[in-house]
Amino acid sequence: MIEAKVIKTEKISNFHFLMDLKVEENLSPLPGQYFMLKLNDLNDPFFMRPFSVFDSNSDRLSFLIEIKGKGTKILSKMNEGHFLKIRGPLGNGFKFDKIKSALLYAGGTGIAPIFYLAKHLKKVGIEIDVVLGFRNKDRVICVDKFSNFGNLFVFTDDGSYANKGTVIDFKLEKTYDSIFACGPVLMLKAIQRKHRGAQISLESVFACGAGACMGCVVKSIRGYLRVCKDGPVFNAEEIIF
Repeated sequence: MIEAKVIKTEKISNFHFLMDLKVEENLSPLPGQYFMLKLNDLNDPFFMRPFSVFDSNSDRLSFLIEIKGKGTKILSKMNEGHFLKIRGPLGNGFKFDKIKSALLYAGGTGIAPIFYLAKHLKKVGIEIDVVLGFRNKDRVICVDKFSNFGNLFVFTDDGSYANKGTVIDFKLEKTYDSIFACGPVLMLKAIQRKHRGAQISLESVFACGAGACMGCVVKSIRGYLRVCKDGPVFNAEEIIF
């Protein structure tokens, strides 16, 4: 494990915050990879928590975290200068070799790996369109951070912000070399039906990050796969929801 220092925790909604960490080396995570975070030395909570990389630059790591339980509440209250242990980068990320255009879908905290992917694609000159989906206006986050990447389309389930509907309501007006997505299972199931060749990042809760506990298995045409080890990014057509 690596020791990381909290540089900043920034509340961005009533439900989410960004955490910036400083490490002593350049870990160079790939878009779609994640880290396991150990909250404290008291083993309470006992298990480490997995979080996708939201951003990375040299010796800095950034994570987008939703406050859902005891562990994430502890993280949200960590101040600058606090230290925690991390392990990673882990898992298999998105593949984007030899493409010129891409469509990116993200729902809720699925924004995290999609933002980091968008940043990489933009850097290497790939044309991208981004579609973001949220439950309502109170859950809308990070929209401004996507504004420089390409065309941006935002949906809320109830229409309280931007377009009413879900990301699936986005009307395709051109073709793309690759499709990428991360978000809730229902969203990914719909993406799978709409784009069989998409790459999807599955969100799952797991304890080890090493494929040992088998707590994150998903059914696929290749048998049962581990989200933490075989993923979290998969070809949509191989997953059986």
